[in-house]
Amino acid sequence: PSPDDGPVHHTAVQGGEEMHKYQRDKDGESYTEGCLKMTCKAGVYRSSVNRAICCYNRQPYLPNTTITATEEGCSTATLYCKEEDDVTTAVLQVENNCGEHSTEKQVQE
Repeated sequence: PSPDDGPVHHTAVQGGEEMHKYQRDKDGESYTEGCLKMTCKAGVYRSSVNRAICCYNRQPYLPNTTITATEEGCSTATLYCKEEDDVTTAVLQVENNCGEHSTEKQVQE
């Protein structure tokens, strides 16, 4: 590979950590792999949770996207990825689709 190919992210795994293949990988360089952020530290890529995305069932989701939704009876439950102040969070929203609740008098009629 040429220097223009960008960083090479792995070659050998040693003790669960990926060793750099080429010296051009510098401390602090990083890339994402699914829900993980891989960061170069002292010649080794170390994994951490990627806080820029949401992770659900080991799958990454970008901010402001729906992760999953389900409907049952009059309710819809939606799990979506929300970003606020540079922090992403999975948020559950439940909606009632049946309209207004009946009063006791309406139920008796």
